[in-house]
Amino acid sequence: MPASKKESLPRSSPLLKSISVQHIKGSETLESFPLFSSRRYASRAGFAELDDAADNAMSQGRTHFNKKNFNKAKLCFIAARNLYFEKGCHAGFAETLHGLGQVYGAQGMLDDAESRYTTAKRIHSILDNNSGIADTTSELARIRRSQGKLSEAKELFDEALQVYTRTRNNRNRAKILHELGDLFQKQGLYVEAGKQFHEALQICTGLQDDTQRAEVLQKLGDICLKQRQYSKAEEYYTQALPIWISLGRKPARALTHRRLGDIYRDQSRYTRAESHYKQALTIREVLGQGSSCAIILDRLGNICWRRNQLSQAEKYYFKALAIWTSLRKESSRANALRRLGDVYRDWDRYTEAARHYKQALTIQELLREKLSCAIILDELGNLHRRQGKYPEAEEYYTKALSIWTSLGKDSRADALRRLGSLYQDQGRYAEAECHYKEAMVIGELLKREFSSALILDDFGNLRRRQGRYPEAEEYYIKALAILASLGKDSDRANALRRFGDVYRDQGRYTEAEDHYKQALTIREGLEEKLACALILDDLGDLYERHGRYPEAEEYFIKALAIPTPPGKESNRANALRRLGDFYRGQGQYTKAEDRYKQALTIWEGLGVEASCGFTRHLLGGLYLKQGRYTEAEEHYTRVLAIRTSLGEYSNRADTLKELGDLCRMQARYSEAEKHLTEAISILALKGDKPGRAAMLRQLGELYQVQGRYSDAASNFTNALVIDTSLKDELKRAETLRRLGDLYLRQGRHIKAEEYFTEAQTAYASLGDKFHHAELLCQLANLYRMQDRYLEGEKHFTEAINILTSMETKSNQAEILRKLGELQQQRGQYSKAEDLFSEALQVSTRIGDQSSRAETFRQLGELYRIRTRYSSAEESFTTALQIYASIGDHLGRAEVQRSLAVVNRLQYRFAVAETTFREVGAFYKQIGCPRGDAYTKCSLGDTYRQHGKPGEAFELYREAQTVFEKLNHNPGLADAAVGRGRVLCFRGLYSQAYSCFFEARNLFASVGNKIGVVEAIRGIGDLYRFQGKYSKAHEAYVEARSTHQRLGHQNDPSGLAGIICGLGYIHFFQGRHSKAHSCFEEAKSLYDGVGNKLGVAETFSGMADLYRSQGDYLKAEESYTGAQIIYLQLDHSLGVGEVTCGLGYLRRMQCRDAEAESLFNEARELCNEEEHGLGAANATLGLATVHLARMECDTAASDVKKALDFYTRADVLPSKARALLILAQILGLKDHDEESRAYHDIDEASAIFSEIGDEEGVSLCQKYRLRRAYPNEETPAMTSTEEKRM
Repeated sequence: MPASKKESLPRSSPLLKSISVQHIKGSETLESFPLFSSRRYASRAGFAELDDAADNAMSQGRTHFNKKNFNKAKLCFIAARNLYFEKGCHAGFAETLHGLGQVYGAQGMLDDAESRYTTAKRIHSILDNNSGIADTTSELARIRRSQGKLSEAKELFDEALQVYTRTRNNRNRAKILHELGDLFQKQGLYVEAGKQFHEALQICTGLQDDTQRAEVLQKLGDICLKQRQYSKAEEYYTQALPIWISLGRKPARALTHRRLGDIYRDQSRYTRAESHYKQALTIREVLGQGSSCAIILDRLGNICWRRNQLSQAEKYYFKALAIWTSLRKESSRANALRRLGDVYRDWDRYTEAARHYKQALTIQELLREKLSCAIILDELGNLHRRQGKYPEAEEYYTKALSIWTSLGKDSRADALRRLGSLYQDQGRYAEAECHYKEAMVIGELLKREFSSALILDDFGNLRRRQGRYPEAEEYYIKALAILASLGKDSDRANALRRFGDVYRDQGRYTEAEDHYKQALTIREGLEEKLACALILDDLGDLYERHGRYPEAEEYFIKALAIPTPPGKESNRANALRRLGDFYRGQGQYTKAEDRYKQALTIWEGLGVEASCGFTRHLLGGLYLKQGRYTEAEEHYTRVLAIRTSLGEYSNRADTLKELGDLCRMQARYSEAEKHLTEAISILALKGDKPGRAAMLRQLGELYQVQGRYSDAASNFTNALVIDTSLKDELKRAETLRRLGDLYLRQGRHIKAEEYFTEAQTAYASLGDKFHHAELLCQLANLYRMQDRYLEGEKHFTEAINILTSMETKSNQAEILRKLGELQQQRGQYSKAEDLFSEALQVSTRIGDQSSRAETFRQLGELYRIRTRYSSAEESFTTALQIYASIGDHLGRAEVQRSLAVVNRLQYRFAVAETTFREVGAFYKQIGCPRGDAYTKCSLGDTYRQHGKPGEAFELYREAQTVFEKLNHNPGLADAAVGRGRVLCFRGLYSQAYSCFFEARNLFASVGNKIGVVEAIRGIGDLYRFQGKYSKAHEAYVEARSTHQRLGHQNDPSGLAGIICGLGYIHFFQGRHSKAHSCFEEAKSLYDGVGNKLGVAETFSGMADLYRSQGDYLKAEESYTGAQIIYLQLDHSLGVGEVTCGLGYLRRMQCRDAEAESLFNEARELCNEEEHGLGAANATLGLATVHLARMECDTAASDVKKALDFYTRADVLPSKARALLILAQILGLKDHDEESRAYHDIDEASAIFSEIGDEEGVSLCQKYRLRRAYPNEETPAMTSTEEKRM
């Protein structure tokens, strides 16, 4: 109730005079807020209108205060105070003082605030206003608390509590108990604090006040934790956590996770502690709260240190150290350095520990030893080479070589071989060849056949690495002949194994298998078990490449099962790494990660840095594939540091490439460009043309994603030049395909067709059927974009024939899935389902879990398209379980999103919303902005379909911002359509048109014709809402024609929407039979796919049609049918539209009381911000009710409100109808407004004429005749005229 309506005292009251002396002086005069001058209002309308001005000023003051516009709030409160003073309203006067006290308190002016509260309290006391007394007392208590006067604060809180208890104001009572608890806690009085919190908790629970309940639970947990009452603390935090999650209070949620982590850490329950700390860290990182992140990182490091997980502890402390350093918090930085020292001390890395204890953060030293003889130098070289420390190894080998040269040529040859092998490991092939040749000359001069055979073997290995396979074969044949003649079986087995590698690399699997088995037979005969394990690994790798997966796994496991003697742990590490590679290729990511980690543990124990780097590189690739970007980046960064220090230039370029991929996936484009450019420079210096071409393609792809098309074309062209010079037709075809993709994205279809055609010709000539078929599909899609459907169909058919003819085991499931995709695109759903099912059988038979999950996902999408939602859910759920079991987080997120879509399509909005939010949180966590943005769009669709356009619009706008940064046109188009739909709801049609027009162009640019149809339909809808029926009809016809021409069966709901829109156009233009047919056809399509919202829309359309025809019974049945559906789906805006329609029906039935109630209900449901047109229509309906009762002033007010919206939104038919009603009201209310009435009638007539509504024009002429005969009685609108509404 406004303060001005409360009890007022006479202006001569002594109390008011006393107050005026204290508070109506100085700068706070009425002139501070001239808009509400009391004298101005008093002279015009007296105190009645002064009340409204005061209440308005008070309301504006609260609004400004809530928005923290304190100066404006202050002016408004002063204005209201002076207006209440003019009126003599003491209650209102006291409220303004309370508001001023809040303003001054927020500005830190505590004395001024206290003065206002004190005076307000005096007034409330005289008026016996208990609520006011308690409120001001509470504010005074808070001031005392902030001043550190805790005992006074407690007394005031107690006083306020007594009043709230007496008046049974439980909500405020709970707040005061909460604040008393804080007061006691601050004093260390935990028992007393607990009592207050418990009492507050009971009240909050009864009031269902989740926010305050969670806050109290958190406080109870805090005081229990401080008293080491861990069980109770855990109970309270655990109860608070789900509330914070449901409320979306991320900082509070993070704090609760951290507190739970503290409990479990103190109880040595480290796994649970780590889990909660990581969840807290994820939230704080998203919020960008560096200091909080560092605190949690420190706790995580402490957990790992306690568990003796020193490597992980080191990682966390380093991260914390970096944050403290950036924040310049020296104390915390010193603490992190000390903790790092502890880690290195327990790790026996004493040099590093000392360095950190002495505050030396970045010092790294390479320890060099002086050796006394060549043998020791060679051994040191071997040691460093095994560790991958190539610069040091080269130094030792070189020193040894100078000694061996002085001792004799024989030993010098061996030293040359060792240096040659080192250079070969580094990719320094020219230097390696030079040393091998010199060693060969020495061996031949000394006639040392065995030495010559070993050098020939080295030469064979060098040529294999260079890809010069015929030369490699020649060297191995010569070496094998010598070794066989010498009876050197062990060395012969080694040469046979290397010879097998040559055949394997060329795809000559039968010959490779033969050589490996010969080598294995020799090793078994010699009982060389470790060597047997290596060959078993080779055979496993061969079978994997050949698609013989069960045999491959069998051999890898056999190799691993061979016992590892002491000192040979590196062999086991290699076997684990190879088995990890196999599991990764099979999509069994959890198993792969486990094997890699076991291998890494061994390499770290041995101190072999090169192998540690290689294994970490593999782990990084595994995490990248799983979407675990943070972990992938951590591994790649460490690998890069290792490979840089070791001088592994080629391998360093590989790591830079992977880092570039990772940054690209996270939209960190400048970092990705930096990594790839550096990799290209390294490969150029090294002279690695194939590697450089590959990096140029990668960089071109990065530029393409950013929309830097000229830069992308330049890189692809440079790669093409290299591919052509190397006569590498396979890579050349790949580059041609990428150029085609680039030009297709730019809409340059002629150039795209040229490159695609050349690429598919190249693949055909190479006999690469799979990629040949893929290029044919791309050409087919291009032709369909150009409306060249016959050519497109021809290429699709040819691609299907090629894939069907392929007989291969290694990618049979992939081929079957591709065939299924093609049949699905052609609408051949049964064939597609058969192919996917066959692919599933293949994947299951070979044990490829990743392939199984992908096939289940594709089956789910197929079932979703066919509206077989139960089957879709079953397939998606199975895929989800598989992805979870193999650790594929990205695949899991995609399937979760698909499941959410299925739930949305079945109107299970709450489930869909929860799932979308979980998926979005995952994408944010891993730094995948594109996935997050698409999820926002999907969640926006959910809210929009649920009748929550406000929430939907914010999500679309957030998605748009992300897509703009990514320059991602498909996503921008989706977001634009969503925003357009919401803006249509709100009646902002010009803005909606811009969105739909933008979406249409974006969809066209990426060849998404169904998207184009959706955008055109949106344009048709907004023209329909505006009454621009010719334009709407044109848009709908274009949309339907395009949809039917595509022959696309994947969007029956879209087609139904177009037909439903056409039904409305026919209805509005008087073609009732056609309208009815359209509504029935649309309803049939919606029913077929289970689209309940669409069915409700057609019910509503038919109801409007029946109502206009005077068939009230059918109209009511149809409205009721729509209403039932909207209520079932909790769609408030839909309920509002139907309620409004029922209101008009009741008006036509002359049941005005019911009509008024329905219009009021509809206006409340369709508020102007969310559904402007619906609210305006309901308001106009109310005007007709008031007009029928001859309540002309009220009717005129309602019409003007509706007319204002119709004018702003350019809703022509409704605007014309409103003008006619307004003209009629003017005729009833004031005959002196004749010229104004004629003006309104003429304007309405012009609108009806513009939109082709002849009946409307005729009605305007009738109204004009009525105005021409003013002496005749002008009755309320007839039932016929009502139908125009």
